[in-house]
Parts: sequence; C-alpha cells; structure tokens
Amino acid sequence: MVFPFYFYRMNKCAFFIVIMLMISIASCGGAKKVFTPDADLSLCANMLVGEFSSESQSKLDSEFLNISMTMVRIWHSRVDGYWIYVEQSLANKMDKPYRQRIYQLVKQGDKVISKIYQFNDPMKYAGAHRDSSKLAQLSIDKLSTKDGCDAILSKNEDRFEGGTLGKNCLSSLKGATYTSSEIVLGSNVIKTWDRGFDGEDKQVWGSEKGPYIFLKKRSSNNQVRTRPINSSN
Repeated sequence: MVFPFYFYRMNKCAFFIVIMLMISIASCGGAKKVFTPDADLSLCANMLVGEFSSESQSKLDSEFLNISMTMVRIWHSRVDGYWIYVEQSLANKMDKPYRQRIYQLVKQGDKVISKIYQFNDPMKYAGAHRDSSKLAQLSIDKLSTKDGCDAILSKNEDRFEGGTLGKNCLSSLKGATYTSSEIVLGSNVIKTWDRGFDGEDKQVWGSEKGPYIFLKKRSSNNQVRTRPINSSN
C-alpha cells in the first residue's frame, strides 16, 4: 500500500507544478509593456516640443517668411516612442496652418528616427496644441505614413543633425518629384531646410539661401519624462 500512496503524492506534486507553470505563463502574457526612454531620445523630444518662430530671421531677410511652429506631445501612455503633434502656419494666419503632421520619435542604434505621419481633414485639428479636446478626436488608426520621409538624426555634442535620405521622400508639390529635408536641432533653436526637386534634380520650391531658423519662444509645459513609462499610465 505504500507505493500507491507515494504515487498519489507524486501526482499531486506534478499537478501543482503544472498549475503554477500555467499561472506563470498567463502572468507573463498579460504583463504590461514598459517604455524605458533612452536619454538621447528624451533629450531630442524635449528640444522639439514647444513654440517656435522664424520672426527674427524674417526681419533680417525678407526672403524668409515669419512662420510659427508649435509641437506638443500626445498619446502619453503609448510605449512605442514619443508622439508629437506638429502645426506650422504663417504668423498672420495662425488659424489656417499650412502643415500639420504627427511625429513618432524612436531610437534605432545610435540614431534618433523621426517617423512622419499625416492624416485626413487636417483643418479639423487646427489649433489642437491649444485645445486638447481636438486632439482627443485623433487616433493612431487615422494616420498614414509618409514612406521614405523619415528624418534620421545623429547626436553631435549638444545638438542633433540629419534629415531625409536621398530621393526617397516622394512629392508632387509644384512639379517636384521628391523632397529633401535637412535638420539641425539645438536646445533653443531648430534649423530646417525643406526643398522640392524635379526629376532632373532641379529645385522647384523651398528656400535657395539656406535653412529657416526657428527660435524657441516657449517650452512646452509638458516636457517628456525620463523614467520608465507604463502602458497603463
């Protein structure tokens, strides 16, 4: 009678082990994802968010327009990088932005990648940086990517430099076949040189002198966090 009792106890132990393994697997499967921000990624994001203006440059050179550019963080609970809403407009037409985008900042190796997205009916969200209720209507499923238009940035001392690669960012604006963007990002300044080229590499739009210089007028009151972000936040 000893053997059956021993066998029974062994079966109970095996059953208990199986149950514990199942609980462990289920717990792992339901674990919340955590986004641990990279220091360079957080620094780059903090440099971007805020209110910028090219007013000073426009006063020195009339060929440069007075442009307002605002960037604010959105979708704080996402764990796939930093998401930023971008709005640009002429300073005298703030209610009619000419460019609205969503940037997704991620880290790949030693590079910071700014993925560019656009969305339908952009004027519906005009002024969203001042009215959070408008941004609440914008969800990730409404975005479409601009293939080949990612900005690839490298850290160089206290700034980030980079832009788009080659002729990958296609465009048909004003007879262009592709666009080129060059970016220098500092603590209180953003220099951007956006140009369009035709099939013969002739520039058809954009500044011919050099980049627009946007000075930061005001930092965002919602700077990015450098601690881990839990998906439940």
